[in-house]
Amino acid sequence: MFCSNKGVFGSTFPKGGKIELLIAHVLLCNKQHINMSFSIFIRTLPAECADAALLTYIFQDVYKFGTVKRVDIVHKVVYMAFVHFVQPVPELVNDLRDGNGFVLDGKMIDRETREWVSLRTIVTVYKEHLKTHVDASGLTNSQIVQHYHQNPNEKTLFFRILENKTPVRETKLNIHQIAFNLEMAESRLEDQEKLIDILTQRISGLEDAHRWMMHHMVVPQQVPQVPQVPQVESEV
Repeated sequence: MFCSNKGVFGSTFPKGGKIELLIAHVLLCNKQHINMSFSIFIRTLPAECADAALLTYIFQDVYKFGTVKRVDIVHKVVYMAFVHFVQPVPELVNDLRDGNGFVLDGKMIDRETREWVSLRTIVTVYKEHLKTHVDASGLTNSQIVQHYHQNPNEKTLFFRILENKTPVRETKLNIHQIAFNLEMAESRLEDQEKLIDILTQRISGLEDAHRWMMHHMVVPQQVPQVPQVPQVESEV
């Protein structure tokens, strides 16, 4: 067991509207999409961790959960994150598919010495490292451990990790193709709305005609039959 509105790589997701239509259109009408191998969901992400490169470093380089394909960060009332993996480690998949998820709050750096550092330390050292370096390629475990021993009383930081069962799939479409598909989808929706209005009016007209016919329909009356008088035979 492992202890413990922005969009792709920091771009902003709209809170509703065209993006949902775009996603639905791409998934339903476009065959050129790539299935994600596995995806996790962080329900509440601290604002200081709302960075795609940071999350890639944590899950790919520190925890080695697998190769990170894409990170989606969404900001509504709070920050949330979706991390998509290629070939994730089986332990990650098995732990999450139990249904309860797990809490990520630290990392055992060395299994022999059982050296453990907190997630807060990992985030802090990463940000300090980027002040003088382009990326995290030169960051070592010894730097993280040293900082952890020097700052044992840092505030707690943790991620609640769940399986993302409905990941947004990638597409090979470029931005111009996506925009064109969006315009086509909007045009089709407008045509469908007009057709629905026409059919609604026709149905209403048929219902009115049916009611009028039922009200004015003349029911033929049956002519009462005259009872026959039995004949009496005369006596000779």
